[in-house]
Amino acid sequence: MTTANSVATEPISRGSAGHPGYRRYGVTSYVVFLLVLVALVEIAVGRTDFVWKLAPSNDIGGLLKLEEVVIAKSSDPRVLVFGSSRGREAFLPAQMEAMLGLQKGQVLPLAMGGINVLDALLTYQRNRAALSRADLVVLQLDPFQLSAGGYPPPARYRRYASWHDRMAYTGRARARLLADYVFGMDVALPVASQYLKDWLKRGRPPRQRFFIDGTGRLAVAGAAAMPDDLHEERNFTGKALEYWLHWGYPDYAPSPIMEEQLARFIQMVKSDGARVYVVYLPTTKAYFEMLAKVPRDPYHYLKARLQRLAGELGFEIGWWQLPEDAGLTERDFADWGHLNRAGARKWTRHFVHWLESVRGSGAVSHSGLPAGPPAVP
Repeated sequence: MTTANSVATEPISRGSAGHPGYRRYGVTSYVVFLLVLVALVEIAVGRTDFVWKLAPSNDIGGLLKLEEVVIAKSSDPRVLVFGSSRGREAFLPAQMEAMLGLQKGQVLPLAMGGINVLDALLTYQRNRAALSRADLVVLQLDPFQLSAGGYPPPARYRRYASWHDRMAYTGRARARLLADYVFGMDVALPVASQYLKDWLKRGRPPRQRFFIDGTGRLAVAGAAAMPDDLHEERNFTGKALEYWLHWGYPDYAPSPIMEEQLARFIQMVKSDGARVYVVYLPTTKAYFEMLAKVPRDPYHYLKARLQRLAGELGFEIGWWQLPEDAGLTERDFADWGHLNRAGARKWTRHFVHWLESVRGSGAVSHSGLPAGPPAVP
C-alpha cells in the first residue's frame, strides 16, 4: 500500500538482463572486449615473427631460418645467390668457394622455393647491413617470377609486401592481399593452428633443426637424403610436364610492378657496389618446347625485357636455354627444371668457369671475382 506522497517502486536487480541500461552496458563491454582481443592477437601473432619461428616449415619460416643460419653466421659474404627453388638446387656454395678461392661461408645460398622476385628484394632489404659487403650477386630468374597471373600470392608476399607491391595482383588476389596488410593474423593463424594440432598429436612441441650441409646449403636435420643422380621417369611424362607448366603459367600476366621490384633490387645491390648477374637456367628440352607454346610466350618475353632492363640498369645476363648449352644432359635433371646433385655439380663448375672467362683471359677483381661483363649466350 502507498500513500499520496510515496512513489511505487519495484526492486531492480543489478544483474537483470532486462534492464535497458544493463543491455547497453553489456553489449558495449562485449564489443570492446572482442576488439581488444582481436587487437592483441593481431599484435602478438599477425605483426610478429613468433609463429613462424615456432613452425619454420613454411614460406616465412624458411626465410627466417635462412637469416638465422646462413646470413647471421657469415661475417664476410662475397657472393650472394638468389632465386627460386631452381636456383636453390643448382648452385653449390661450397664448390663455388673452392673454385673461386673464397673461404667457407663467403658464398651465401639465398634462393628459396617461391614464385616471385620480391623474395630477393625482401631478403636483401631486411639484411642489407650484412649483405651489402658482397662483391657479386647472382639472381636466377624464370618468367613466372614476374607474373601475377593465376597462382595465388605466397605467404611471404602476403606477410611482407608493401601496399604498392600488393597492387601487382588484381581481383580477388589483390583484395586478399590488401586485407592481409590490415589483418596479418589471417596469414599466421592457420600456421599456429597446425602447430597446435601437431603438438597435441605427438604429445610434444614439434621441433626442427636447420644446418648448413656439406654442399654449403641450408638443410633440415632428419630429412631423407636424395640420390645424387635422382632421375625418375615419372617426373618426365607428358602429364607431369603439363602439371608443372600449369603450376607456373596458369594465366601468364607479366606485372609492371614486379618488374619494378626487379629494378629496385638491382639498383639497391649496385648502389652498394656489387656486380649483378641475372641468370636463366636451362630446362629439359620437352619442357622448353611446351613453354614455347604458352600464350604470350613467357620465355621470349622475359628475355626481351631483361635485355632492355640490362641496358637501362647496367647488369649482366647469363642465358642457357637447353641442357647442352651448359654441358648438361637430360639425366642431370630431377624433373623439368630442377637439377639433381650430380647435375648441380656440373652446372656449378660450368657457371664458375663462365664467370672466370668473362674477359677471355680469366681476369678477376681484387676479391677473386670476375671483373668484366659477359655476353648473353
